[in-house]
Amino acid sequence: GRLYNDWYIEKERRKELYASPVYADLSQLKGLPHFLIICGEEDPLNKEAMEFAKMLMEANVTVTFKRVPGAKHGFLVRRGPGYDVAEQLISAAAKQCWQEG
Repeated sequence: GRLYNDWYIEKERRKELYASPVYADLSQLKGLPHFLIICGEEDPLNKEAMEFAKMLMEANVTVTFKRVPGAKHGFLVRRGPGYDVAEQLISAAAKQCWQEG
């Protein structure tokens, strides 16, 4: 909420790309490597995650996007519902990076 935002970043800096990547312009996103974006269906930030995925696609960045049904904010840290699905995606993405790199 609002109090968290006050602790996280100064009000005048909240619309900088370092506060949230949705504030980047396309030129700042071009040439980035493949992104894996995973969000919980019930996460209040899932709209921003989808918006960022669309921005990356517009910048010709390869994106894998997964909205995990029933998952809430922080489900990966808390190993909540949907953790197993996300863990498999992360594992597959890491293996692919190691094979390509």
